[in-house]
Amino acid sequence: MGEQPPPGADVGVDAAPDIYRDTPLRYLGYASEDPAHPAPLLVSPGVMTATPSPPSPVVSTADPRADEVGEAFKSLVSRLSYRLSYALSIGYVAADALDKGLRAARGPGDHGRGAAHGDASPSPAAAVADTVLWQGLASVAIPGLAINRAVWGAARALQAAGASPGAVRAVPTAVGLGLIPFIVQPIDHAVEEGMDRFVRPALFPPGGGVAAVVAGGGRAG
Repeated sequence: MGEQPPPGADVGVDAAPDIYRDTPLRYLGYASEDPAHPAPLLVSPGVMTATPSPPSPVVSTADPRADEVGEAFKSLVSRLSYRLSYALSIGYVAADALDKGLRAARGPGDHGRGAAHGDASPSPAAAVADTVLWQGLASVAIPGLAINRAVWGAARALQAAGASPGAVRAVPTAVGLGLIPFIVQPIDHAVEEGMDRFVRPALFPPGGGVAAVVAGGGRAG
C-alpha cells in the first residue's frame, strides 16, 4: 500500500467530502466577518472614522473580535439580519463540532474511519476541542486579521488620494468581502498543517486525528 500517511491526512477508500469544510457550507464560518471594522489599536486617527455630517458615522472602529460579513453591512441592514449573521456563524461551528464529536463516539468503523490509521479513534471531547480550535483559527482569528488589514490599507490609500467619504466607506468593505473567496482554502490548509504538527499529537492517541474521525474530510478544497 506504500508509505503510511501522517495523522490528519485525507485518506480512505470510502472517503467523502466533509460537508462542513469541503463544500460551500464552509462559507458560513465567515458569515460574521467584519471588513468594515479594523482593530482599533491598529487604526491611525482619521482613518475609517465618522464623517462630520449626521445622523451616524460612516464607519467606526469596533471590538477587534467583530470581524465578518454581518458587521460589514451593520449600518445597511436591520438588527435582526445583523444578529442572524452571527447566529449562522456560531451555528455552523457548533454543528461541525457536534458532527466530529458524534463520529468519534461511534468508533473507528464509522464512515470508513481508521482505513489508514489502524483502529485508534480520538475521544469525542478531543474531537470537539480540535474542531473548535480549528474553527477559531481558520474562521475567526486569521481571516479576521487578514481582512481587517486589507480594509485598513484600502482606506488609507483612498484617504491619501482624497477620495470622498462614501468611497472610503464602500470600497474598503468591498475589498474585504471580495478577499474572502481567495483566502478560505489557503488559511484552512495552513491551519490544518499547523495543528497536525503542533496540536494534534497532544490531543489524539497514536493513529488518531481528524482523518480518524472523517476519512477524506477535514480540509477545505
